[in-house]
Amino acid sequence: MIKKGGTINLRGGIAGLSAAVFFMLAANAGAVITGTCANCHTMHNSQDGNTVASSGGAAWSGGTIQGGSLSTANENLLVSDCVGCHSNTDTETILNINGSNIPIVYNTGGYPAQPLAGGNFANVPTDTTMGHNVYGIAGVDGNLGYAPGAFADDGSPAIGCGNSCHTSLALSPSQNTGRVSTGEPGGCQGCHGYVAHHNNNDASTQPRPTAANGGYRFLGPPAGHTMGGTVDGVEDPDWEFTAGATDHNVYAAEVVDDTEDPQSMGKFCAGCHGSFHANGDPNNFTSLMLTGIDNGDGSQTNPWVRHPANYPIPNSGEFSQVINQAYDPAIPVAMNVQGAYNAGTVDAGDQVFCLSCHRAHGSDQPDMLRFDYTAVVSHSSTTGNATNGCFFCHRNKDNS
Repeated sequence: MIKKGGTINLRGGIAGLSAAVFFMLAANAGAVITGTCANCHTMHNSQDGNTVASSGGAAWSGGTIQGGSLSTANENLLVSDCVGCHSNTDTETILNINGSNIPIVYNTGGYPAQPLAGGNFANVPTDTTMGHNVYGIAGVDGNLGYAPGAFADDGSPAIGCGNSCHTSLALSPSQNTGRVSTGEPGGCQGCHGYVAHHNNNDASTQPRPTAANGGYRFLGPPAGHTMGGTVDGVEDPDWEFTAGATDHNVYAAEVVDDTEDPQSMGKFCAGCHGSFHANGDPNNFTSLMLTGIDNGDGSQTNPWVRHPANYPIPNSGEFSQVINQAYDPAIPVAMNVQGAYNAGTVDAGDQVFCLSCHRAHGSDQPDMLRFDYTAVVSHSSTTGNATNGCFFCHRNKDNS
């Protein structure tokens, strides 16, 4: 449950409130931060003879950020780093500190009962199959030498490059030469590259994020990519702590014929996982996934060798049962947020995309899946239903 009315135990003067307000992301991807500057910043990293800044393993505990290294000054005079401000030793996934809401994505004591939309890194330090390896949370993956999908089946780079940008988000800035050469820190900011907590995104005048105000969840491409902007979308005010058919994030579908669509969530993920995604116009689907037998007339036999992504849900066959059904935030679909869309239902043209099956940060299942893949048993009378994992779309293969 959300901790209501929490208080901060002052760690002395100027930085006592730590970063409570700094990481408050309000509705529609983050209203401008308000409050005393000392809530988030420390001028000299000292108070009453003690250092103030916490990083390198810090986390919220009992109302204060504790642990980590207390002698390291942080960039931008911050009192903690990204991981410290979004970690919690308790079970809450939203901390309410003096009216400021802080989304927690790493519960150090175990996977929370009510994770937020992106999931949680809780299991990753002990099992790297459970999520992204991120600097400050987990070391480099022992099973994988590079991001899955970064290379095609023939071993060639699927996205045109094979440098350390796509090796691991767990590398320290000094190790990650690909990002260091472009002035980027890696780690959390390897994905959240447009952090702009002080930029305003007033939903009444600007309902969707842009590069000017940090973008959707501050997600944007690293330097050197051809993406021209940040990820688009509409953010749920409580990050899906509560969720329903009309209470959820709205993820942007691919609507532009471009190798790296600057708006869609799927294309953003394709920046590292290129061979798992569509590469081109979704209505004229040409992709590394289409490697079937060419029949000589423009058609192919059994082309799907990987699950289609960034691809409209067919309004035919068993899939037609999904169209016009209530949106299920447990199995999200991507929508055309640049046009007319209905957030409460699955409409024709809505797309299957990476987050339909995976959590962005991590989950309690292998491969960051949203559901127990081994429990999805076709035509079984003992498990599964039309809203369970694969059966959300594959309606004829459930237990009915």
